[in-house]
Amino acid sequence: MFNMDRTEWAIARQIDWRTLYWGFWASLALHGSLLLLPFGEAIEPPEPEAIEVVFLPASPPVEPDPEPVTPAPVETEPEPVTPAPVETEPEPIPEEVAAEPIPEPVPEQTNLETQKPRPYSPPSEIPPQKKERISLPSKPPVSPPSSPPRKQIEADFYNTIAEIDSKTDGFENTPLSEILGLFGEAEQIPLFCDDRGHPRAEIASFRWFDYLNPRELETIVNSRLEERSLTVTAIGNYGGGRIYRIDRGEFQVYLNFVPVTAGAEDNGTLLVVWNRLPF
Repeated sequence: MFNMDRTEWAIARQIDWRTLYWGFWASLALHGSLLLLPFGEAIEPPEPEAIEVVFLPASPPVEPDPEPVTPAPVETEPEPVTPAPVETEPEPIPEEVAAEPIPEPVPEQTNLETQKPRPYSPPSEIPPQKKERISLPSKPPVSPPSSPPRKQIEADFYNTIAEIDSKTDGFENTPLSEILGLFGEAEQIPLFCDDRGHPRAEIASFRWFDYLNPRELETIVNSRLEERSLTVTAIGNYGGGRIYRIDRGEFQVYLNFVPVTAGAEDNGTLLVVWNRLPF
């Protein structure tokens, strides 16, 4: 710079003055524009969010891996050493006694045509196995229905006899010997009465039925007894009429249908109940 002449100095000075002049105004305009810009409110920093701390359960301690077990070395027995065979020189064979050569075996010739096939034998039959019978449990026996008490059966029996109309009003209390003497036969009295004229000890009861012959009375009485589950079985004859066994459970009696022909129209029956057979 100091080596410039005056003309160059004047030109350089003029250039520096212009640069300072325009730089001043550019700086002033820039700062003025910055003053015109609006300033916003101060931005507050955001509040920190609350962080929730969750404590996880402690994990179980990790067990260390077991140390590998090294198997103990197995002691092996040393293999026995087989001694090498000792080669022995063959003894010399005298010339006079020379070994004869051994002839080689000649294979036998077989003729396939002469060979006969063996007969086929079927396999032996397997004996059938016996089937075991399986015995099933037998059904328990069915027990018959239990019968009512003896007194109840006896009451049903006599009620059945009493339900039948005898048409003999006024003769209910007539002795047995008088009924047989009036309406029966003389031969019948000793069959049902003792020496004193009383009914025999085996007789439980008796009843006179007028206007019903023995066959009609048998049909009525026996059918009604069977309706009450009583068994009626014919036994035989006694005193001129049939006799039947009536039983159920422990109850058992005998009915005797005795004909009495001297009644009204010669048609009547004397029904005698026996505790046991009279004959």
